[in-house]
Amino acid sequence: MERKSFIVRRKWETAEDICGLELVPEDGAALDDFEPGAHVEFFLERGGLPPLVRHYSLCNAPGERDVYVFGVKKETGSRGGSLHIHSLGEGSRVSLGAIRNHFPLSNEATSHLLLAGGIGITPLLAMMQALDRDGQLYHLHYFVRGSEHVAFRERLELARQRGSLFVHAGLDPMQTRRVLQELLQNASGGAHAYCCGPGVFMDSVEEIASSSWPLERLHFERFQADASAQ
Repeated sequence: MERKSFIVRRKWETAEDICGLELVPEDGAALDDFEPGAHVEFFLERGGLPPLVRHYSLCNAPGERDVYVFGVKKETGSRGGSLHIHSLGEGSRVSLGAIRNHFPLSNEATSHLLLAGGIGITPLLAMMQALDRDGQLYHLHYFVRGSEHVAFRERLELARQRGSLFVHAGLDPMQTRRVLQELLQNASGGAHAYCCGPGVFMDSVEEIASSSWPLERLHFERFQADASAQ
């Protein structure tokens, strides 16, 4: 599998335990095109330890093609992937593999309901920015443990100004379910729903939506960490 070397051009803390990364090709070559919802393989070499493969969603806005933008959460109980990425500094090298998209926006949707749980905001950011550009109807609901966990505030600002962003901070599980039940009780017209976040969050969305949303109009992004980069 082809891998390309990238350089960390910028790294910053975008929320508590979440770093933002801007990566550019080491050879200065043009970046591959991609659509909202796409993710990239990271091949992490860790100095004598087994290599790891991790998948992270692109957060880019439309037309932002000089850099790849990612958000990575430092996971509790990490097997080394997120810890390694958080240890990188500006100027560090990272090997990236293929860009894939199993989570595209529907071309047939008349409106879009974006449901993000925590770090699941990353692919939905790219969707939100594309929908803004195209003037399409959407609402983004972002569930976080507290306001300090809201990532990429600068990218969310346009949606906030347009009244399309709803941040749900500090809700307990029952409160979260009640909000989801209200949001998912009616799949009106050609609305499509997209969900990314922790497994428990996505399971709740899938369960609640099962009685009201046609399966073909319900989309999930789930990642499974690979044990090695074989």
